[in-house]
Amino acid sequence: KGLAGEGVWGIVVTNKPCISMGLNTYENEVEIARRVIRDTRVDGYFICPHGRDEGCTCRKPEIGWLVEAAVRHHVDLGASWVVGDKKSDILCGKLVGAKTIIMDYPYNRDIVADFRVYDFEHATEVIVSHAESSVFCQGELSGAVSGMEHVVESGSVDGCVGAKLDDELRDSGLDFQGGISDDAAV
Repeated sequence: KGLAGEGVWGIVVTNKPCISMGLNTYENEVEIARRVIRDTRVDGYFICPHGRDEGCTCRKPEIGWLVEAAVRHHVDLGASWVVGDKKSDILCGKLVGAKTIIMDYPYNRDIVADFRVYDFEHATEVIVSHAESSVFCQGELSGAVSGMEHVVESGSVDGCVGAKLDDELRDSGLDFQGGISDDAAV
């Protein structure tokens, strides 16, 4: 809620191997996504349902979903932030030139990020306090994304749950703050 109130976009990119393992269903994950979108007012939601060994380009630390999100939402990844609790989150952010924030938990004390925080409120404070570097672009991709458009254009993430989920949630009439349509000004 904090980022939306500060005029900063939030896009969820999450690994959910529980789908491919049969521990959860696509429908359950869509329902979770709807609640997250409603409660936190995020602007996009991308899920990778694949396991570690499936060779998917959308599973973090691969950059497929970050590039897809950047293309769909006209976001400059080099001026963005990746917040997570796992090494794959931080590595993915670093690979696209984003600033990184690790959520501090006992299991990740060895992971080095640009910032370490104890909750999302603290992460929001860090991002907002560095607002001059949290600039989003409109139209052409710039910064670290420039030249990576081929990841999306090649179809390497086509057919994955995330693209369908983002479209499905947009089409369902949920109010994505900041706009999710192709012509949305950022």
